[in-house]
Amino acid sequence: MSTDTDAGPGHDDELSRTSRVIVV
Repeated sequence: MSTDTDAGPGHDDELSRTSRVIVV
């Protein structure tokens, strides 16, 4: 799942989505 941008250090499944939402 490399669709999200550089959200944060933890590129996990839920973490990625959460970070992505926060970034957006």
